Amino acid sequence: MSSSNPERSRLKRKSSNDLDGAYSRNQADVSELDYGSPPRSTQFPNLTEERATEEEKKTDDIDEAMRRRRVANEETDEIVETLKKKVDNFKEKISALEAKVKDQEAEIKRLGESNNKLRRKNSMEKSKSKGPNLERELEDKKAEISGLQRANSRLEDLLRDEEDRAEQKIIEAKMLKTEMAEQSGHFQTLQGIMSTLNGRTQSAIHDQKQLESKSNKRIAETNALTAARQNLQRQLDEANRKLSIEVENGKNLQSKFTAEIAKTHVLREEKHTLGMELEDKKELLDTLRRSLRSIKAFVNDEPLDS
Repeated sequence: MSSSNPERSRLKRKSSNDLDGAYSRNQADVSELDYGSPPRSTQFPNLTEERATEEEKKTDDIDEAMRRRRVANEETDEIVETLKKKVDNFKEKISALEAKVKDQEAEIKRLGESNNKLRRKNSMEKSKSKGPNLERELEDKKAEISGLQRANSRLEDLLRDEEDRAEQKIIEAKMLKTEMAEQSGHFQTLQGIMSTLNGRTQSAIHDQKQLESKSNKRIAETNALTAARQNLQRQLDEANRKLSIEVENGKNLQSKFTAEIAKTHVLREEKHTLGMELEDKKELLDTLRRSLRSIKAFVNDEPLDS
């Protein structure tokens, strides 16, 4: 899990940085446009930068905690395996000691039976001593008894030695049992620690999943905001394009209007000139008419009109 979380964190940081970089470049392009009038604000608040930083920090902390938890679990597993091996060795030693004690007890029992047989044999030999060779036989029996006593003494010494060794083995077995009980207690303590660590690990995994869900939700919100910003940018570009066309059309109309005004001035001047020429022609026409009337009156011998 932890091996994937750093990669996931790195991808999240890279995605966030790419979005912020593209957003900054688009904002710079928008600020450089001149639409002829102050445009509406196209600045969008960077909603993901602070949250992404906080989530990256939390994700890194969780990854570090998971790494330490994994190392602790591995060390705990090694300790548990070592303790299991020690417990198994102790069990084998105890089984061997118990078997040896049983063997010693059987040997002690056998030696006791042998000793009893020897004593009974000595008693029977004493009761059978008869005749003139009684003293000699008695001496022989005494010597035999002395030998048997020495053998019995040696056997008793051996028995005491075996009993001492058996007692020592029993003490060692008790010590091993005590140590095994202590190791079992340590093992149970370690199991409790492992259970606690597993619970905390599950809690950390749950928290990390929640953080990933929140991060995915915020990324979706960021993508939606980016799409909305791009849509607004397209609409703004389209409006600016139409405005540029209208401005160009206005400039063309203004040029045509200026040309028409100049043409109107020329026509007015021409009209004024024509009017003056018309007045001159009217005056000339009136003069011609008067001249014609005078000529007509002269011809008809009529009085001239004043």
